[in-house]
Amino acid sequence: MLYVLKESLLQSQQRNLIWIQKSYPGALTSLIGAYGSNQYCLQFKTEEINYQKFMENEQLRQDYLSNFKTQISKIFNINIDKVNILGFREGSLIIDFNIFEDINEIFSPENNDKLQFFQQICKGKIEYYNYYMDAYKKQRHNQNIIGLSIDDFNPKFNMNWKMVGYYDNRGPQSKKYIYYFPKNCYGFGLNINKYSDDQDWIKMDGNPNEWRILFHGTNQQNIASIIQNNLQRGSGQKYKKKVGEGIYFSNKISVCRDYANQVKVGENYFRVYFMTRCNPEVIKQVPKCLLERVVQGEYFVVNKTQDVRPYRILLEKE
Repeated sequence: MLYVLKESLLQSQQRNLIWIQKSYPGALTSLIGAYGSNQYCLQFKTEEINYQKFMENEQLRQDYLSNFKTQISKIFNINIDKVNILGFREGSLIIDFNIFEDINEIFSPENNDKLQFFQQICKGKIEYYNYYMDAYKKQRHNQNIIGLSIDDFNPKFNMNWKMVGYYDNRGPQSKKYIYYFPKNCYGFGLNINKYSDDQDWIKMDGNPNEWRILFHGTNQQNIASIIQNNLQRGSGQKYKKKVGEGIYFSNKISVCRDYANQVKVGENYFRVYFMTRCNPEVIKQVPKCLLERVVQGEYFVVNKTQDVRPYRILLEKE
């Protein structure tokens, strides 16, 4: 993949991202940078060639830069004279360069879709964008799954919990519970219009129809199928004699962590959880006396899928 990205540059509307799902010679997977409306200030870093050798061997340098400019021109579909080499720096080898071109001539419709996903859903955070693209690739082989779509999300409800405490009291008067905030996670709001026109279930005002917040840990490749088909009963039904078969949850992310496999994407490690509302009338708690180990949290089971409504994806970056 080729990334031209904007970390912490969202305040400027002249900053954008280009995403190309291809592999290119010369380690172009490590091309990073940011650009303005008409001048593209980019960096290319590679470990394939030694900086000292590059600087000392003129013929090597000329051949490498010629090939580099050719590849860049092909990637962006521009004339080679639009690529302007600015200089070189040590750090393996870093090449600084500019591209002079109209933004509308660079973006294809496919790139615009991914740009929109990056800007709206991931709020300009490349590490989250990478995670979702990786998840999409991992489930693409399953022909029954369409894949992640921008329509699956509602970025209006994206959220983090850095500035709040550790817990709060929630729920209607007859079903009060302690809600433990997912402190180290970033939440991506999902499109909940498919559930019901009446959205009392997701409100936090203590109304009698408010559903309880619980968490479910899962694996990256399951994201798309859960979004499209809801959470389903898994094969591990350890306490079914006591609480019946169903979908397992906890009130704490720390408990769910054991059920969310760690995955490496680029230089970052992630775990994924679903923040879910569950019908409080049918939630069953697994008695602690049945648990094989002491946990700082609780286990819950909901027997039927229709009583479960995932409304956020939580990514925990470690």
